[in-house]
Amino acid sequence: MQSLIPDAGLFPTLVFDPNPENARAIAEQLSRQRISVRVAQSAADVLQSVRRSHFRVLFVAADLGNEECLRFLDAVRRTTPRSWLIVSNARVDRPSRMIVYRHGGDVLVEAPVDIHDLVERIAGLRVRSRPFY
Repeated sequence: MQSLIPDAGLFPTLVFDPNPENARAIAEQLSRQRISVRVAQSAADVLQSVRRSHFRVLFVAADLGNEECLRFLDAVRRTTPRSWLIVSNARVDRPSRMIVYRHGGDVLVEAPVDIHDLVERIAGLRVRSRPFY
């Protein structure tokens, strides 16, 4: 079965969750959907990875109430302005979305993530280029 995502093999999706078990589970489920995935082991690994390779989509689990986490999102956006950034958080309300957008995220999804929703979002983002602001 071929992926419905045209460049799924060319540009992997980078997955980062501070809980390594969650990150592996998400990556495994995305791989079953024929989405090429790389799992980052730490915030530093995310930044190092995006400096070395291009990822069309990044998925990051974040605590929007944590200043260090928000600085990390800012750093990710500065480092990779042309990649889509999907952020997962327990709360998905208007104030949370505004925080995500302010810190460089493009999409906010509810944690725990619904893998089918995530696959649809990745597929939708992969077919368009991220605006360069």
